[in-house]
Amino acid sequence: MGKRNTTWDSKKIEQWIKEGRGQGEGKEYKPWLTIQDFPSMGRVTKVMVVKVVKTFFCRYIRWILNPPFLNNNSI
Repeated sequence: MGKRNTTWDSKKIEQWIKEGRGQGEGKEYKPWLTIQDFPSMGRVTKVMVVKVVKTFFCRYIRWILNPPFLNNNSI
């Protein structure tokens, strides 16, 4: 459930017009909609790719430097 009010009533639209949204040119232009006008859905995604690649790489290097099939203890 969103924390912000997502309804757009005439009061809010009048406020935006007073703020100058959708008006101006060049550097003075203020967009009608901003990202803050829409509530978040609360979804966060964190990708752990770097850690997985690092772990695989370290294990691979360890295997190259000390391959299990050349281990004298297994003979």
